[in-house]
Amino acid sequence: MLDNAASYVDQYQYVSISDDRKKDLSYRLLVSFNKSTLMDVLNSSGLAVWDVNRAKILLWLVIEQKGKQAFLDIDRNAKVEKAIQDAAMAKGIPLLLPLMDLEEKQAISVIDILAAKPDKILEASSRYDVATILSGKLVKKRTCWSSEWALHFNNKIERWTVSCTDLKTNLNNALQGVYEYLSVFYALRRAMLPHEIRGLLSP
Repeated sequence: MLDNAASYVDQYQYVSISDDRKKDLSYRLLVSFNKSTLMDVLNSSGLAVWDVNRAKILLWLVIEQKGKQAFLDIDRNAKVEKAIQDAAMAKGIPLLLPLMDLEEKQAISVIDILAAKPDKILEASSRYDVATILSGKLVKKRTCWSSEWALHFNNKIERWTVSCTDLKTNLNNALQGVYEYLSVFYALRRAMLPHEIRGLLSP
């Protein structure tokens, strides 16, 4: 496919980009590929593919700034919320944020988010009927952000941390972790036969 990439192109164009630091215009090449043709080739080749119809992932996020911890508030943390949505969109991960109404505030606290026993997270998440739950803590330090995460999926918990970087890079790396775990599972499941899937999901 890579050797014959041009045959899958639908259209291309050059877009001019102005740069105040340079006198001359620069150009960016935009290429659109034929999705249906590419998918036909991928499917016929036997490669595992994570389907575009992806279930939403519930995100419980705590933000720590100046020693104070609080759940993500869209109004107060608009910059963080946008960075999360941008990272999720770039990775093809549909996120769902909790309502954080009075019922939830009474049922779960910031301490429960990365607790060793996730009972309260699972209980609070039951109202959303999701198969995957992502919980995390994002910590603002002097010049960077660090974070730690837990992915609750398929009766397992995967945990990882992201070292101190700028906000955008940190969240991109965090969502990359989610993508790696889920894409392997769903792509593998799609490539397997039904009886093999049942074996994989059995305790």
